[in-house]
Amino acid sequence: MTEFTQTDLPLLASRQFATAHLHCGSCLPYHALWPYLRLTKWVGGIEADQAQLVPALSALLSHEPRRVLIAGSADSGVTALVRHASGAMARRHEITVVDHCETPLRACRDYAAEHGLSLRTLCRDLRDLDWADVADVVVGHSGLPWLPVGDRASALRRLHVALAPGGRMVINTRLSPSGTAAAPKQRPAGWASEMKSTLLTRLAQQGIADPGDAEEFDRLVRNYVPIGFSHPAYADQAELERDFTAAGFAVAQWIHSGAGPAYLPDGSVKAQARHGLVAVTQAK
Repeated sequence: MTEFTQTDLPLLASRQFATAHLHCGSCLPYHALWPYLRLTKWVGGIEADQAQLVPALSALLSHEPRRVLIAGSADSGVTALVRHASGAMARRHEITVVDHCETPLRACRDYAAEHGLSLRTLCRDLRDLDWADVADVVVGHSGLPWLPVGDRASALRRLHVALAPGGRMVINTRLSPSGTAAAPKQRPAGWASEMKSTLLTRLAQQGIADPGDAEEFDRLVRNYVPIGFSHPAYADQAELERDFTAAGFAVAQWIHSGAGPAYLPDGSVKAQARHGLVAVTQAK
């Protein structure tokens, strides 16, 4: 199978920037900027874990029609990856995307319409999901750390109920030995300045127009820093497995993905400290 690429990223970025200003509340900086962060490679996004996710998903999705539940999505990236991993079977799946914000759901619907996918969306917090036996495959990418630590197992329990007997959940997250992926609290202004400069330089190199006016863009970047870097990561595999176990899942396979820097509270950066981890799970 060819390498995954989402060729419509520039269009996605401009569309989602506009949609975020219509639908987002406190998540505006995150959703308005996220596709631009992928486009300029400031973040790895879904692309960073494709080498591990595509084979795992292809084994489940490329042979027969499936009911697929995507548990949280910052934009249309996970939907695009599911389509890629499914191959010729993609148009025969019934895909549902659940997220608490309308902005990424709109991006997923647009992507589905453009590629002939059967997709519906539900604007709801995963912790409030009350569906049972609606999915043969659940897919999640880096969503768990966005939930409060004490709520992660309960959200997974909701997904356990949504999963059909014999189904599988493929979920990716990041591990950080520091227990946090937070940006250095001592210099958030420096991080915002570096992020803004890098984004604008890389957009110019690609011939892509800046999003919004300069003052608005500066405000979004400054407000993104505390949103995008303030969620406690899982410290290790054992901590993640405890949440799976508490939710009624057994891990059938662990797959390690790429390493990256950890941003420590004391202002330092520890290279190669954060690691991606894909878990293929099933109900116990």
